[in-house]
Amino acid sequence: MPVGVTMMGLAPTVWVLTMGLFFVGLVHAGMDIAANSQAVVIEKLIGKKFLASLHGAWSIGAFISALVGLAGRGLASK
Repeated sequence: MPVGVTMMGLAPTVWVLTMGLFFVGLVHAGMDIAANSQAVVIEKLIGKKFLASLHGAWSIGAFISALVGLAGRGLASK
C-alpha cells in the first residue's frame, strides 16, 4: 500500500498515477479477501452468521469517514 500511495503522491505523469492507483487497488482487494476469509472461518467456529454485520459496519465507518473528511474540508477552507 505505501508504494502505491507514494507513487500517486509523487506522480510526474498520468502513467505513474495510474500505476499507483493500480497498486493501491490490488493491495486493498487482497486485504478485503483476507478479511472476508477470516470472517468465514470465525463464523464456522462460533456457529453464527455475522459477515453481513461486518459489511454493514464497514459501510457505516466509510460513511462517517466521508462526513469527517467533509467537515475537515469545510474547516480548512475558512
